[in-house]
Amino acid sequence: MRLWTCQNRALDITDQGSCVDSVKHSAHLNSLLVDCQERRKAYEQLWRVLGTPQILWCFTDEGDAECYAQHVRGDYDLWELNIDQAHRHWGVCPMTWHWIFEPVTTLPPSRFDWMLLFLEEHTSDYSLETFWEDFNLPWKQQALDHRWEMLFYEKKDIVAGCTHVILPHPVDSSCVVARSPVRGLQTSAHQISAER
Repeated sequence: MRLWTCQNRALDITDQGSCVDSVKHSAHLNSLLVDCQERRKAYEQLWRVLGTPQILWCFTDEGDAECYAQHVRGDYDLWELNIDQAHRHWGVCPMTWHWIFEPVTTLPPSRFDWMLLFLEEHTSDYSLETFWEDFNLPWKQQALDHRWEMLFYEKKDIVAGCTHVILPHPVDSSCVVARSPVRGLQTSAHQISAER
């Protein structure tokens, strides 16, 4: 199974002696969410469920990973991995993960461009707003505890581009296909002060 993960350049995901702080090192969703206590609480719950805080978020589609890497702030590396199906991993629904943090009431963010393409190709009388509202109903109708139950997929149900995968850190160096530097969005001192 091919996977891609975008990690802070300072982190070597194959280093047995390194520790990953998912909230700090992993680019996945972190740059899109306000750094707040809710995010930390969600990660702590995730770590309890998985039995480890040492995890790596991975994309199942190269195009999604490359698109995402262009939008992160700072210096990151995009790792391409080839993981055997027997390797320990968890399939994750990225929409459920986002709903655990906050209700998704706005139109789809850029990482869901596939929805826009689908609508353009398959519908003529279905507005994006209506589609997005209908699409979010399964999460909107659920309490937070039940959203946690909706988070994980069986390995057989992992679909490239629709699901994400979490791997335990570190990964064996034999799984690494490539490591490419990515220059995401650069944060100026003015942007940092404006965000605080």
